[in-house]
Amino acid sequence: MNSQHVIVGGGLSGLLMARILKEKQIPFMGLEKSSRLGGRAEWGPHRLLQENSMVRFREMLPEIAWELTQDEVQERVKGEFQPLKDDYLEAERFYLTSSFYSAQVPFESLIERMAAPISESFQLNRSVVKIDGTTKTLSLSDGSEIKFEKLFWCLDLSLLFKLWQGESLVSPKTVKKLSDRPAGLNLTLELESALFPSKNTVVLPFRYKEWKLRALAIPDVNAESQPHRLHWMLFLPKEILEDKEEVAKCIRTLKRELQKEFPEITKKIKSEKIIYLPLISGEGSTQLSSLELTRGVYYLGPQIYQKEEQADLKNIDLLLANAESLRHRELTIST
Repeated sequence: MNSQHVIVGGGLSGLLMARILKEKQIPFMGLEKSSRLGGRAEWGPHRLLQENSMVRFREMLPEIAWELTQDEVQERVKGEFQPLKDDYLEAERFYLTSSFYSAQVPFESLIERMAAPISESFQLNRSVVKIDGTTKTLSLSDGSEIKFEKLFWCLDLSLLFKLWQGESLVSPKTVKKLSDRPAGLNLTLELESALFPSKNTVVLPFRYKEWKLRALAIPDVNAESQPHRLHWMLFLPKEILEDKEEVAKCIRTLKRELQKEFPEITKKIKSEKIIYLPLISGEGSTQLSSLELTRGVYYLGPQIYQKEEQADLKNIDLLLANAESLRHRELTIST
């Protein structure tokens, strides 16, 4: 099978790339390894810190309203809300800003609307297991192959290097900077009613064995959040994450602490979901001169920034900035 333009990954990055190609009237094939589009859209909270990012979403989905939240972040200690007073990890600080934009619909609903015009161009349950850069061939898990002229990689960057064979990409040493990224858990609670009035993060410090940990409670801020959804983001040291038994004990400890601080929480919970997050919003990025890693192979995601002024951008803000860069490039095949 041949396709001149192939997108690998049907999360937010892949959908943005697909909309760019559709806007340019360039035919493409999209590959998504799971049975649905959207990627991590339903895994935890999503925030835009830059007004330009919100404007770009408005261009794509003018019917969606956005809200600027400016509530102060607080800590919950011994039954009282207090100002922040501790040092935080870089990844945690991403959620401790007092000003951010959020859509007035659940983020997964926003993704569904983004996917609607281009979903027919994606093939689901198609997983890439090898990439031959010399012959420009993708090998899939079902034994089939796809030839490409331009490849748009919209998944984790380290996976691209793992699957790549043939002509060199950028130096692998550059990508190693991305390996020491924060990881942890997202405990999502669906509640009958709000647990606290703040629209911003509430931090719950607690101790697990010798570790001082912090759970970040981040409410979904949208008009359709019924029942009320609350995400508890927990950044964990590798000593805990690499031991499933330790992870389970840590979660039980967190739940006990939640019941101590918020005795009413037990009656409010309708359902819960625990998701392991190998990548968490606020993750680090590295600087490369171009999103084109080798001729005809592009990366789109938040793990690369091209200019120093982008160094402080995180997560979706950086992703959208990179998408704009590709949007203004010539992406057709020269004949």
